[in-house]
Amino acid sequence: AVDGVSWRILLPDLQAACEAAAAGRDPAPDPVGTSFRRWARLLAAQARSEERRAELPAWAAVLGEPEPLLGRRALDPARDTAATWRERSWSVPSPDAATLASRTLAVFHCGVHEVLLSALAGAVAQWRPPGNAAAGVLLDIEGHG
Repeated sequence: AVDGVSWRILLPDLQAACEAAAAGRDPAPDPVGTSFRRWARLLAAQARSEERRAELPAWAAVLGEPEPLLGRRALDPARDTAATWRERSWSVPSPDAATLASRTLAVFHCGVHEVLLSALAGAVAQWRPPGNAAAGVLLDIEGHG
């Protein structure tokens, strides 16, 4: 059994091992560049560094500000329920999707996630009421590694 994140890490090593075995060579995984212990210690040291500590006031200010309205009014728990939920979706034409998924990534040296977050930022700025369009949006993004 293996989870999806680990599978993406293991798959290239398994492929290389199978190809080596098929060619009559002993499988030899790539050397580990940084041990987990060293990585954890480096991460903890980075968290305590003056550079990261100097960022604390800026992050505290971001988290201390009230979240500006996303729509035209504040959410109402009695009114905004699963029963009133609406959804909107659209399809991107194939040529545009191909550009976004390949050329855009190369030009901006980014991944698909950054392109999608940029699209979300643009949509929020356009959808927000006047006066709040330029306000930031705090997102909680799941990441691995």
